Amino acid sequence: MVQVGGQDAKGREGEPQGYITAQVVTGRLEEIYWEKVPEKIRMAAIRRIHQQDAAAIGRGVPGPSDGKRKKRKKPS
Repeated sequence: MVQVGGQDAKGREGEPQGYITAQVVTGRLEEIYWEKVPEKIRMAAIRRIHQQDAAAIGRGVPGPSDGKRKKRKKPS
């Protein structure tokens, strides 16, 4: 299944040829990514995650986090 564009929620069968590809970014690569994201955008993303967790708890769905977040070190 390939995604034809950024707003393509369904995709289509076929091999990726110049289409969007995705990669799960974890560990140090994820840290590097978030270091490059402006603080305002980073905070908005964190707020969205907390809102989604709260909504899931309200529906009785276990969330992916227990509400505890790892503290980030400030760049020196």
